[in-house]
Amino acid sequence: MSEAKDKTIALNVRLKPSDSSAHPRATNYTSVGVVQGIAYVDFGFIEATLLAAIARTAKDGQVAPKGLEGTLVTRVAMGVGEETVSGTVF
Repeated sequence: MSEAKDKTIALNVRLKPSDSSAHPRATNYTSVGVVQGIAYVDFGFIEATLLAAIARTAKDGQVAPKGLEGTLVTRVAMGVGEETVSGTVF
């Protein structure tokens, strides 16, 4: 019996934009979570004025808020584990 060997091949991949991906999105916050072999990468946007206000608050020695709200721009889900290959759709 011969052992299976991993083999890497190079392919040219061109991703065509869809209606929702044709426009650039601004993000300034990223969060990653892994659940049951799937990594969820959330890209969000927090208003710059809110971030500046929190920075001023911390600089002045005041108590910063325990949380804040932003806007979820997009979520990407990717399989992680032995059977996952970067850039491959199963």
